[in-house]
Amino acid sequence: MPRRPRGLHPSAQSARNSGGRSRRPASAPQEAFVYPVRSPIGNGTAQGIVANNGQAVLAIGPQGVGTRWYPSQVQVATSSGATDQSMATLYRQFVAASQIVGQTEQGGSDTLGFTHDMQPGDLLFVVWARANPGDLATVTVHGDQLALATAPA
Repeated sequence: MPRRPRGLHPSAQSARNSGGRSRRPASAPQEAFVYPVRSPIGNGTAQGIVANNGQAVLAIGPQGVGTRWYPSQVQVATSSGATDQSMATLYRQFVAASQIVGQTEQGGSDTLGFTHDMQPGDLLFVVWARANPGDLATVTVHGDQLALATAPA
């Protein structure tokens, strides 16, 4: 039988000290989230890399049961910034000419007004054209959200 240093072999003592149960705190069940809370949109940013053809497509929208977004503006940017000669087009739900809700010739850095209420399943697509390949494209949605929370403590 191989010899191991003291403390490196299973014994009743080491098994008892290992805990044996998860240290993760208990989480509230989904049914407990019934109180609506209005707060700033906290997760309203999406990023992606511009492809070699100068295009990037990003999609963003609210997630979670009972979450609604009430955006006021959308910021678009690339890592080249204001010197970028790109164009950014905003589409609601899917990319088609009939769904355009905004467009800017300053896709490197611009802010557009956007006041369409959104719920889970609604998406805002941002499509860049003529951007610098390899740039980081970013879209950020600003405004308020309504989310469900548990009972106040």
